[in-house]
Amino acid sequence: NDIFADNDKKLSKDHFNITCVGRLHPVKGIHYLIEALEEICIKIPNAKLIIIGSDDGLGKNIIKKIDNHPYKNKIYLPGFLTSKEIKGALSKTNVYVQPSLNGGVGMAATEVMEIGGP
Repeated sequence: NDIFADNDKKLSKDHFNITCVGRLHPVKGIHYLIEALEEICIKIPNAKLIIIGSDDGLGKNIIKKIDNHPYKNKIYLPGFLTSKEIKGALSKTNVYVQPSLNGGVGMAATEVMEIGGP
């Protein structure tokens, strides 16, 4: 099931994709994004959060946070994707978020800029 297949870059009544690319690690700040989703869904009911990245063994708390989230059915974890797959996903994203707590501009942010950004 391709969660991006039925979306394009236009805002629609049915889909509003928020995408984050980064491994499931506390330093990536993904847990803050998951917390924010509750407020986001109140304001944007058709929002979906797509977190692309692998679990390097430290993602268990993030998975637990998702399992206990009131909007867990709107959070997707496709796992590790190739660069080509990431670019395809980003081209169907309304908002790209990089909540990293440390570091500079990541590769995914550069790819978003390269394709014209959401």
